[in-house]
Amino acid sequence: MANRYFDGIDHAAIYAAHRPLPPQSLIDRTLKFLREKVQGPLGQAVDVGCGSGQTTSTLGRHFEKVLGVDVSEAQIQEARKKETAANVSYKVGPAEELPFEDSSVELVTSGQACHWFDHPKFFSEVDRVLVPGGVIALYAYSYAFPMWQDKAKTLNKLIVDFAYGELLFADQVHMIDNYYADIQLPYEDVIRLQDDSFYVEIQGTAEDMFNEMRTWSGFNNYKLKHGEEAVEEIFNNFKKRFMKEMGVSVQPQELELPYRFYYFLVLTRKPQ
Repeated sequence: MANRYFDGIDHAAIYAAHRPLPPQSLIDRTLKFLREKVQGPLGQAVDVGCGSGQTTSTLGRHFEKVLGVDVSEAQIQEARKKETAANVSYKVGPAEELPFEDSSVELVTSGQACHWFDHPKFFSEVDRVLVPGGVIALYAYSYAFPMWQDKAKTLNKLIVDFAYGELLFADQVHMIDNYYADIQLPYEDVIRLQDDSFYVEIQGTAEDMFNEMRTWSGFNNYKLKHGEEAVEEIFNNFKKRFMKEMGVSVQPQELELPYRFYYFLVLTRKPQ
């Protein structure tokens, strides 16, 4: 993972506070796929590029042991702060070097992170650690979809236009737009699920949604290249446009605004 857009204690803290948890339906579908070939107690899962543990913690009740791995020390610190399960742990390390013995892991997950990896090295390492019939689950999600009266699509377009028209996203992020179709998977047994059935709806405020946007790599990259004052200027202008489109006069932190993240899921299985 050559790019380091998610480092820093402050960034990791806001990431932990505002990045969504995956929907339970996505976890259930992943486990159903795994159970088609792997029976008995589930021993070990690893969540790669775990960030502050959004998926890692969710897997804890399904496996004897779960490890979250991330290249960022700050992200791992945040994950450890909020983890309560004794069977879930975290380790700083690259996606391409996993601390497991051969054929010792039933499930490898990566949420909103696989586009940053060195794919040949990552999948070679995953193939080494997976048991026969073990599963790789890759998922990612859309930009926030504000559920506001009849303006949901218009508001979402404002967000997308801001993301790609003003911020500075690396080329890898566009793999999400194509549902990871450009990623060369290591196995032939593949399921791709990319309809609107997987989503998380956040009951928050407009300010909560804006804070999630601050965790984007494109936001952080713009700040690194142009400075904090510059990124705050374009972000404040965006927020003014957004609130104007909503037709409200209150402040973002005062406005209750449900918003959704829509997910896609790619599952692939190691041959037995």
